[in-house]
Amino acid sequence: MHMSYKGSFIRKYLIFLLCQRYHIPTLVHLHGSEFQKWYQTLNPVIKHRVNQMLRDSNSVIVLGDFWKTTIDQIESRANTIIIRNAIKIPQECVVWNDKKFRIIFLGVLNRRKGTENLIRAFEIIKDSDKLNKIELVIAGSGPEEKYLKILCKERKLDCFIKFLGWVDSKEKRKLLKTGNLLVLPSYNEGLPISILEAISYGIPVVATNVGDIASAVFDGKNGYLVQPGDIMGLAEAILKIISDPSKYQDFSNQSKYIAKSKFSEENFFQKMLQCYLAIK
Repeated sequence: MHMSYKGSFIRKYLIFLLCQRYHIPTLVHLHGSEFQKWYQTLNPVIKHRVNQMLRDSNSVIVLGDFWKTTIDQIESRANTIIIRNAIKIPQECVVWNDKKFRIIFLGVLNRRKGTENLIRAFEIIKDSDKLNKIELVIAGSGPEEKYLKILCKERKLDCFIKFLGWVDSKEKRKLLKTGNLLVLPSYNEGLPISILEAISYGIPVVATNVGDIASAVFDGKNGYLVQPGDIMGLAEAILKIISDPSKYQDFSNQSKYIAKSKFSEENFFQKMLQCYLAIK
């Protein structure tokens, strides 16, 4: 059962009870980026039911070390297994572009994703961009889209920041092939597919150190990790990558390597098969 939190838990809990009644094995695959925060707001009765589901399921699959620790703290008797998200690895790999450096953002435009912080960091970056070679492309839609566009216009950044709105798979692949750096300044995450997609193309990443992002972005190796809400730190990390073509290529090579070695579909399916075969 793929489960997030809130309404997702209620729906899956009912299925869980049926499975328990008829002695059907259950696997819970947890995806919710704010599961821990949600759990802390629950009353004792609902907390008990969450713990029951975590404890009595055959396995609870989580996306990485951070979430394993989180679930083990909530319910120490849960059989927690790490199976990371996976991505198809393309043949293409990004290259340094002396004429244009394209920063990309992929995601929902809401407060949790920290898009406003990226725009404010980009304003700092533009002050050092004398050749006007840096651009920011924001792909996604959401409740903050209108506000963010107004902010860009007010800060006179609308000539350098493009809003693409929601993009389909074909458009996203095209964007990844032409992007030079992915930035994701989220406040909460699980293990974002957008980061895995970026590193699969050899794109370095600057992101916040939340959820299990650190399992795909190694600080100083294929990108940089900053704290949520640290706009200056975000700008400085981006500038470090932009200003050093040699280091950029090293980061790019490492991104590709990490994607292949840790997040390939082959690894994912093998671990899932082992998980299913372990059910007795």
